[in-house]
Amino acid sequence: MIKLSLNIIIGINILFCFQINGQKLDYVKIGKQITDSNSVYYYPKLFGRYIAADRGLSVKDFRYLYYGYTFQDVYHPYTDSEYRKNLAIFYSKKEISKSDRGRMIKYANLILQSSPFDLRSLQLLDYAYYHNGDHKKSNDAEFKRKMIIKAILSTGNGIMKKTAIHVINDLHKFDLLNEMGLRYNGQLQAVNNVNEFLGVIVNDKDIKGIYFNVGRMYEISAKKLKGH
Repeated sequence: MIKLSLNIIIGINILFCFQINGQKLDYVKIGKQITDSNSVYYYPKLFGRYIAADRGLSVKDFRYLYYGYTFQDVYHPYTDSEYRKNLAIFYSKKEISKSDRGRMIKYANLILQSSPFDLRSLQLLDYAYYHNGDHKKSNDAEFKRKMIIKAILSTGNGIMKKTAIHVINDLHKFDLLNEMGLRYNGQLQAVNNVNEFLGVIVNDKDIKGIYFNVGRMYEISAKKLKGH
């Protein structure tokens, strides 16, 4: 199965996730910075650096990239790519051929065109490019994925509502659980208009579940439904 054969889960120290309360997000400030052409966080320029996998980008830069994406007209919080189904088959295959890797690269890149911070597509690109011998592109995908995860985890540890982890993509809740070494138990509870609690199976960390702040997703979704 690809989950086993990929073997490229980024080695983010789990303690990193749980040792901080998180740096508060200020969407008003983010919105001003990314639209100011004189700012180092001006979105068109910053996003160009992201596409180029500029290693000079910091976790703070990635916070502006990831959360700043919610200000872009193309952002749709609950719309997934039609190409997702084309990648599903690879997660259950025992052997991944070169032609399989070619299709993985094709569809992962198509998903990233509409969802540039898609962690699963970046992971597949890392794997496919690596096994195709294209280590530069593999490293680029790994760098992006690692930094996105660090930016997300910089917002909180998820242990309490007030330290909920901020996400702008529904799939990222489950991706982050995986990064923490936790397994979703199928229980999702909407705590309020901001947070969701995802329960996890019994684990050696004695964690019952993780809180995710999805308030920004709710907010933008409501605005788009109203035609704003």
